Amino acid sequence: MTNADDQLQRCTRTWLHQYRKHCTHAVTLTLKQATWISTENGRVYIALTPQLASRTLRHALNRLNRKLYGNGCKRKPAQCQLLVIATLEGQRFSKRLHYHLQLGNIPAGITDDELRDAITEAWRTTDFGDTEIDVQALYGTHWLNYITKEIGTNGTDCIDWDNTNVPESLLQD
Repeated sequence: MTNADDQLQRCTRTWLHQYRKHCTHAVTLTLKQATWISTENGRVYIALTPQLASRTLRHALNRLNRKLYGNGCKRKPAQCQLLVIATLEGQRFSKRLHYHLQLGNIPAGITDDELRDAITEAWRTTDFGDTEIDVQALYGTHWLNYITKEIGTNGTDCIDWDNTNVPESLLQD
């Protein structure tokens, strides 16, 4: 890693670390690398791309927000949305694409088991969501350092900026 790559990684981590006090869970979601999708013209075999992976995660996060917050996610988006830091790993070395997430702003009263079930339900409704799903309580800063390890050579491409979300109510902290 060059000095510029190292500096980019350090700066990105510093920016993301400011939200660590709100983050409570580490999540890994695997993706099917290809799937059959039914269309009006029949079934089509589609290979996974980073863009399709991002759309898959967006669909799952919309369902998860709705499950956890009900209509509040649309009526009061400044407060009633998950904090999500999303990285798509596997693009750099042609590994299987998979997501690592750091989640926060989980509604009070949601247990770890309820959260795991909600994430599993939301992920399995997607076309590319695979079966391996890991949800764990988050301790320390090691997870964020792990999920941002691919920052550098390809810029910040590993971070899914379209799905990374910090609710407005947390931006004012």
